[in-house]
Amino acid sequence: MCSSDLYSEHLGPIRAGILVMCLASPLFAPFGIAIASVTRPSNPVWRVAFHTQVALVAVGAVVILLIPVFWAVAAYRPGEISPEVTQSWNDAAWFGVLFTWPPFGLWCLVIAASVLLDRAPRLPRWVGYLNIWTAVLYTPASCMLFFKVGPLAQNGIITFWVPIVVFFGWMVAMST
Repeated sequence: MCSSDLYSEHLGPIRAGILVMCLASPLFAPFGIAIASVTRPSNPVWRVAFHTQVALVAVGAVVILLIPVFWAVAAYRPGEISPEVTQSWNDAAWFGVLFTWPPFGLWCLVIAASVLLDRAPRLPRWVGYLNIWTAVLYTPASCMLFFKVGPLAQNGIITFWVPIVVFFGWMVAMST
């Protein structure tokens, strides 16, 4: 089934999901700012890490908002326009989900540096190491650019499931 058919046959639930994601996406910003505030190093030299985190959170919030926007465009006229157009917007949304890992990965590395290099950290050291591993495990998402089928494709176990599971696990760990 092509994505155009999927959008046409399940338009109501897809639009409802898009709306929920669009309404929830701004909540990423206070979540990220809270993390940046907790990991703000006491050493003035490392205060740039706080501002870097804030900037990366802003980029991440925009990325997270654009994903449902792309899906909304795909869901706007399914069946009325070429299926290739719907497929392209759907692909753009999935690229937004996975291929935009660099700002999130860099944010994790800045968090790790803030935690591990601070002389009076407010978080345990394992949080720093968790963030290093999280950044590393986001990188397989880049493979979607090169593969359309298999474990390295957009829906493959390595390219999709590893970064997605790691991201949501990281969110749970950082929330606690």
